[in-house]
Amino acid sequence: MYKGFEAVYPNNQGEYLDLVTSTNEDLTSLIEHLQLVSKKLDPPCRDLIDKLVIELYSETNGHGIGNEFWAHMPKIWNLYHVVSDLDNLNLDDVSTEFWLNQILSTYVQAYEFTILFLIDIARKIAREKRKRDVHSKKFLKSYRKRKVQGRTISRGELSHYLDTQEFLNGWQCKVVQDPYIRNKIAHSDYYYDEESEKLVFGNRTCELEDLKAALDEIYSFDSYLVLKYLQEGGFASQLDNLSKLIEPVNKSGENGE
Repeated sequence: MYKGFEAVYPNNQGEYLDLVTSTNEDLTSLIEHLQLVSKKLDPPCRDLIDKLVIELYSETNGHGIGNEFWAHMPKIWNLYHVVSDLDNLNLDDVSTEFWLNQILSTYVQAYEFTILFLIDIARKIAREKRKRDVHSKKFLKSYRKRKVQGRTISRGELSHYLDTQEFLNGWQCKVVQDPYIRNKIAHSDYYYDEESEKLVFGNRTCELEDLKAALDEIYSFDSYLVLKYLQEGGFASQLDNLSKLIEPVNKSGENGE
């Protein structure tokens, strides 16, 4: 959907309607998927996202992170397809090692998306509050310094900034606060030990079920984060209105009019 939407420009009314209809169907399918997956997210993480997104739209007068959101869309679309394929994968057709590599790769993608999207949200909030909040001013300064260096804010710096914000007082969310698996993947050799049926990270081991649970947890977080962002920005209701506009056109086409 994303690549096609960017690359194809309709030449006539029929192509335009086909493009709008297919895009609407793709986005509706994505929203329904996000709604289903996000139900699994635990209350503390859900509470963090609710407060962050509401604060974002409040501070930016409803603008959110603006057009920068669409820079994240290819990653969202990619994760959507990869996770769907993993769920439909017949484990009898592939080796355990291959399946684990797919899980680990997808987990890293999801983790990096999580941090980068949260940084964009925190940065927008900080920009609006910089004149009245010293912590926001400091966070922005760190962000700009990292950007000049070709780097970005770390998870630890992001977490520390969130700790300073009163509207998030006492926040807790394992997905953001516990980077254990991500760090092990990035900084340790790992392999599957067939005898113990565990994944080995350096001198630590991980049960296969725990690894899959970690991916499910972070993907549930990402799904609710994107869903909440779209809902608060009015995108979901706009998509519903678009569906209502398209419906008569589709019925007309079916009737041969």
